[in-house]
Amino acid sequence: MRLLPLQMNTSSRTKQRSAGKDDASKGAWYRNWEGYLIVLVASFLRFYRIDTSQFEGDQVQIFRLAHDAVHHGLLPVTNGTASLGFANPPGLLYFYMLPAALSDNPVLAMLLNSFFAVTAVFLTHLFVTRYYGRFAGAVAGLLYAAAPVPLIYSRFIWQPNMMQPFVVLFFLALFRGVVDRRTGWLPLALLWLAILLQTHLTVLLLVIPLFMAVLFAPETLRWRDLGYSCLALLVVFFPYLLWELVTNFGDLAIIHSILLTQTCQHANACIDNTSWNIYLTFLGSHDPHQVSFTSNSLIHRFSTPLSWLATVLLYCVIAGLVTALALSLYWWRKSLRTARGIQVVGDGQASEMGVPKAARWRRWISLMPPPAAAGLLLLCAWQLLPPLVMVRHTLPIFTHYLLVIIPGPFILVAIFLERLRKWFSRSEDTLRLLARGLLYSVTVLILLLQTVGGTALVLDDVRGRFNSKGLDLYFSDFHSIQNAFSELDRLAKQRHVSRVYVAADFPTGQAMYFFSGQLHTPVTVFDSDRCLVLPNPADGPALLLTPPYADLTYTLLNHYASARSVEQPPMLGGNPFGIFELSTPMKEVPPQVVFGQDMQLESIQTQRFSFDGVSRMISRWNWLRSLAPAYETTHHYRVRVQLGGGEDQAIATICTFNAMRTGDRLLVAFDLPKGGVAPHTAALSVQYSISTQDMPRYGPLHLITHRHLSSRYVPLKAANGKNSIVVRTS
Repeated sequence: MRLLPLQMNTSSRTKQRSAGKDDASKGAWYRNWEGYLIVLVASFLRFYRIDTSQFEGDQVQIFRLAHDAVHHGLLPVTNGTASLGFANPPGLLYFYMLPAALSDNPVLAMLLNSFFAVTAVFLTHLFVTRYYGRFAGAVAGLLYAAAPVPLIYSRFIWQPNMMQPFVVLFFLALFRGVVDRRTGWLPLALLWLAILLQTHLTVLLLVIPLFMAVLFAPETLRWRDLGYSCLALLVVFFPYLLWELVTNFGDLAIIHSILLTQTCQHANACIDNTSWNIYLTFLGSHDPHQVSFTSNSLIHRFSTPLSWLATVLLYCVIAGLVTALALSLYWWRKSLRTARGIQVVGDGQASEMGVPKAARWRRWISLMPPPAAAGLLLLCAWQLLPPLVMVRHTLPIFTHYLLVIIPGPFILVAIFLERLRKWFSRSEDTLRLLARGLLYSVTVLILLLQTVGGTALVLDDVRGRFNSKGLDLYFSDFHSIQNAFSELDRLAKQRHVSRVYVAADFPTGQAMYFFSGQLHTPVTVFDSDRCLVLPNPADGPALLLTPPYADLTYTLLNHYASARSVEQPPMLGGNPFGIFELSTPMKEVPPQVVFGQDMQLESIQTQRFSFDGVSRMISRWNWLRSLAPAYETTHHYRVRVQLGGGEDQAIATICTFNAMRTGDRLLVAFDLPKGGVAPHTAALSVQYSISTQDMPRYGPLHLITHRHLSSRYVPLKAANGKNSIVVRTS
């Protein structure tokens, strides 16, 4: 049963709908040679040296969750924490479970991500070819295939990167109902939208084009579409619903507090052109908010023609948007005139009989734009809404917030060039022939420059012609980290060492913990922000792997250990890793305070280090008990030193590691206030906590989430039974 009777299109509507499909209807898509060229270009730029893609933080967590879910029989219900604080749905994680089931090498997951991106390019080509002609399809496909900034988001694991094919599928479903006037499109559109909502919340803006499609083509809806739509939403959001049930819908409280905060900050909202600048970024040669390229990079060498290309594409996008709006309004007005003439004739016959319900709906449908105009209006809404909505914002806006508009700009460029081509093809006079030849030449030049820009970006990325040190977090790639651990494992076997140590900082932390599980030698991974673990002097030399910018670690090694650099595995676009052979000098020190059964203080002294000019208090500890490694388990020791001035001068440092051996040495650094005088005494206290992977149960289901559950910090007692003890410093 239909919600509305399906109406026969008038001749004008049929002409409008079929006008854009003349070229496409001449042959099947697989007979168009340009489709193979588009796939070839897109595949090369997205698969070439994919092992050099970014692998840190979110990338490690996504693959690890997918891998653990497959190999431990767990059901993922979350996929990380959103920037606003609530949990992300796990939908896209299930796609990554397939490569994780085949191998524990994340490269397969990277290949899957790139495959989705290539699929998005090919779907764009098919979509534009079907509705706007073969020439437009070739232009849109090639522009999208080689676009530099979308390329960045096609070459590494991340849930927002997976939205690209589903955005195109979503609009294919809308056009099926609005332009083709076929039934069954609503469940498909809601299925793709449900998947998209699990990539990023900005996808909520696509609800507006969906609502417009319902208004434009109500006669294509059926009652059973509602049932299919609800089923699709239930299937996609079922794992996330389990998470909400486990947490008693705790995310709703977070969202409520966010809404209250946004309401309170309403007066402090910022109105600027940030969203417009980000829109322009997708037309440029690189993202200025990410790594900067060196002077010998190809992006730098071709900067002038690529900047010209960005300007030309901008004008083409604006012209395409104006063309789409003008054509849709013109066709809509023409359709209304035709419908008004038909209505005048019909009103004379039905004036005395009353107006049946179906006829009233027909009048509503006659007021809607014709199919081709409705399709153009959907495209315009898709491109205009996200930048306009984000003009006023209370939070920072990042480039990936506007990934939802891709590949819209390239479709608008293709529509504009296609309309020009049709206008120049109306007659065969000399002037129009010359203009058409010039149009083809300019189009080929644009496509060639776009391909040069995309190729230059990929080659610069894979060869490390960039510098990420100026960013808050430096760039770390999969190949560099994997190579560093391979060298560490090789050297450990070659030198027959019984223990290796890995220093992890914030950018490389999760990757360090991930790859440490693949070593064949027992390993201790520790956070090196203000801590350093050294081997037991009685166990002989060990190996230590350090991240690229571990200045404090290098300084502590020079002062408190005997370390010799044996290898420097390279890092793309940055300083190399360091592999050191180190041993701890044997020193006879009088026994001092012991906290619990865990750690014994050997000394505490104040030093000023030249690399940053900061004075630090360094405490040296002897480890008393072994901590065995366990699945996704880390140990946290919060060492607190209270200077002579009271609680306001207390300084705490948290040392985190996955395992320890009896006799290991732990160095803990405390940054002293600037201009302060080094104290002669200090009160020390130690607290302990442990973090484990959150794997809740809900009935018979064994779940896995992104969270690590940390226990409360428990104070370790000193020998005198107190929580703290006063010691002398030197």
